[in-house]
Amino acid sequence: MTRAIALVAVVILGACGDGSGEVRAGPSPAPTETSATDLSTSVRQWVAVFDTAAHPDDLDPSTEELLEAVGGHIAVQPVQCWDGLAADLELNAGLYAAAVIATSEQELADVVGDVGREPVGTGEYEAFCID
Repeated sequence: MTRAIALVAVVILGACGDGSGEVRAGPSPAPTETSATDLSTSVRQWVAVFDTAAHPDDLDPSTEELLEAVGGHIAVQPVQCWDGLAADLELNAGLYAAAVIATSEQELADVVGDVGREPVGTGEYEAFCID
């Protein structure tokens, strides 16, 4: 038992340093080259809107359907979150949309196919409401 206690003490002291109280820095990582981030870069999404409502709670049945069909590809947010979508679909910009989103037209077509019904409208839009 005494050996076990001594071994634990040696391990703890070794992990804590040499006891001199001196703070030592480890080796510095090699410097990396950084590039300026272009903050003006927009996020574009392919969007297929399935339902709209004045309040997001009114979209719960559609949201559940989309979640079951396509999982993480859904968005429930104001129509105005996509630049030009309200005008293209002739919708009130104050409405909320239950939609599926994708990064390409082909991916959107695949996701819409998984839903199993036709959307109100589709298109590629600049997205403003990104978390």
